[in-house]
Amino acid sequence: MSSKRVIKQMLLGLVVLCCAFGYSISSAKSSLSSTELEVMTESVLLNILNANWSDAHATAEQLVAEFPDYALGHLLLAETFNQSAMQAPLFNQVKDYSPELIALLLEARDRAHQSMTNSSLEQQNKTYIPDMLVQVGAHINHVLVIDVESSELFLYDTTGALPKLVRQHYISSGKGGFGKLSEGDLKTPLGVYNIIGRRSDESLPDLYGSGALILDYPNTLDRSLGRTGSGIWLHGIPTADRSRSPRSSEGCVTMANDLLFHLYEQLNLNNTHVVLSDNFNWSSEQENQYARERFQLLFNRYIDAWRSANISALNALYTPDSVPATVRYNNPAVAKRVSINNQSPYQHLAPAGLNLTDLASVSSESISIIKNPDVHDATGLEHLVMSFDIQGKNPARVTLYWSKTASSDWQIKREVVEASGA
Repeated sequence: MSSKRVIKQMLLGLVVLCCAFGYSISSAKSSLSSTELEVMTESVLLNILNANWSDAHATAEQLVAEFPDYALGHLLLAETFNQSAMQAPLFNQVKDYSPELIALLLEARDRAHQSMTNSSLEQQNKTYIPDMLVQVGAHINHVLVIDVESSELFLYDTTGALPKLVRQHYISSGKGGFGKLSEGDLKTPLGVYNIIGRRSDESLPDLYGSGALILDYPNTLDRSLGRTGSGIWLHGIPTADRSRSPRSSEGCVTMANDLLFHLYEQLNLNNTHVVLSDNFNWSSEQENQYARERFQLLFNRYIDAWRSANISALNALYTPDSVPATVRYNNPAVAKRVSINNQSPYQHLAPAGLNLTDLASVSSESISIIKNPDVHDATGLEHLVMSFDIQGKNPARVTLYWSKTASSDWQIKREVVEASGA
């Protein structure tokens, strides 16, 4: 080995030790996009995992040259030099891991897992979608699926026949983990959420980077389960940061500033669902078909109960704590005396703000059906989220939060009707 290379290896070894004790790598900023950083990092990690050290080294050198402020890049490059010299991993030389080194190792772990998963799916050469996306309705243009356990975001365009993956990248989440239950637990919530607003970077401290997209946590289901807290956002990172631990926020989802900006440019906020999950399976379209048909029948049961104004069926449709007042206090004997010639004899029973004729016109193929990833309530039972738009004189968006009962039936735990700009 040449003396020049030995010196370079020693310098790179010092980089790792600097990371271990929290010293800065570089203050230089790259003008390249974080997408390019993601691609090169994945390439380095895949080559390392496959013991292709020569390719790993070449890409790691390029990564450090183009992103000198990326601490993980320096760590990976140092490791490729060390392996070339057939030495033990450099971080094994550190007696006590500093928080900074631990953060880098956690980031490397999650990025490596993502690289292996993505490579496996590509090798299968099949179109897979997250299994919780049973059906996405025409009123939703995009779905953000965020896997907080593996620190990855997937953006799906849902305007076509099947959800199409258009973007995926690394994210960070709450220091306390996931499955938020209360204010201050530093956890990221799990569930299906909507984006209800945006904050620009000019209106926020540097901690939030290029701005924030505001989620509706706690939503109606969260509140019904006694969950507290607020201020769960998708936001950027401090401008001085490039590397970051998978668990580094106070409960929010964070990402590189340019990636957040691209998301904001691409999304119609009112027509986007955000799914925060800790575990999901990949399903083919054929595998999703059974679930789709089964839950469409569940929706038809909802429509039929309201259309027929069958008091018994309506009461069975809702959990005891959520039966609509129009049903709970309706006298069946009075309802029977309403003239059958009346165009909408049971309109007084309809969910608040809805017209039964408009409600009955909604088809099961036009709604969104998403399995709620969060089953961490007191019962441990599954939840399902349905949403659809009502067209008519008073446009509205309806969201149904279904809960699976102990007898494996489904009931509506909460029903939300909101005015829509449609």
